[in-house]
Amino acid sequence: CSGSPNSSYSLASLPSTLMFTWMKPLLELGKTKPLDVEDLYELLPQDTAEHVEQAFSQHWSQQLQGTARLRHRQGPSLTFAFAGAFGGPFLASGGLKLVHDLCIFVGPFLLKRIILFLDDPSLP
Repeated sequence: CSGSPNSSYSLASLPSTLMFTWMKPLLELGKTKPLDVEDLYELLPQDTAEHVEQAFSQHWSQQLQGTARLRHRQGPSLTFAFAGAFGGPFLASGGLKLVHDLCIFVGPFLLKRIILFLDDPSLP
C-alpha cells in the first residue's frame, strides 16, 4: 500500500482517539464511493507484520535459550513467548474488562439499595 495515505491516528488527540473523529475523512470518502485498498490508511509501524514478527522472534529465542540453559525443563513454551511479546495489551484490556464488569454489577446493586432506602419509612 505504498500509495495509501498516512493515518491521522498517530497525530490524534485523546478525545479524537476516543471518539474516532480521526477517521472522519475516511468515513466521508466511504460514503461517496466504495473504498479501495489505496484509500485505506497505512498501518502504524507497531502494527505491521514485520514488527509483530520481530517481537515474537525475540521472545521465542529467549525461550529457546532458556531451554538450553535449564535441562530439567520440558522445552520452549509458546505460551510464554506469546505472553512476553503481546501480554501487555491483553492485560490492559483484561483490566478494563474487569472494571466494566464491576460497573455493570454495581449499578443494579446500588439501585436496589436506593429503592430499599426510599421504601423504608423509618429512615430520615
